[in-house]
Amino acid sequence: MLRLSILLAALALPATAHDGAQGLVKARMEMMKSIGDATKTLGQMAKSGDMDRTQAMTAIAILTEKARMTPVMFETRDLTKPTEALPGIWDNFEDFTRQSMALETAATALSDQLSDISAFRAGFARVGKSCQSCHEAYRLKK
Repeated sequence: MLRLSILLAALALPATAHDGAQGLVKARMEMMKSIGDATKTLGQMAKSGDMDRTQAMTAIAILTEKARMTPVMFETRDLTKPTEALPGIWDNFEDFTRQSMALETAATALSDQLSDISAFRAGFARVGKSCQSCHEAYRLKK
């Protein structure tokens, strides 16, 4: 539960990194923000136990779509500031892609866990772990 609280707190931070972003970097940041917003929605449900199936399915659809899009959005190496992307993305693109697929898989699995809050919480923890793992390897530390 502590990890869930930490994840929710991190997602609540303001998105000031978008200031000055343009082009591909801005599009990537906006995509990541939509992943964060969807994760925040699901995290609030996991924390409270109050499940809104329609809202959850919408958030899951966003997560799976954006996770699938992530490797495509990062095919072109662009480290223009204020990017938070690290060069390791392109140095180890196969692993980066694998991590995006892991998020997609974890998010997709949540669809089958909406009627059991314990299973949903466990599934959501896998989503959070996937995000954290990728951020640790490929995102500039704040």
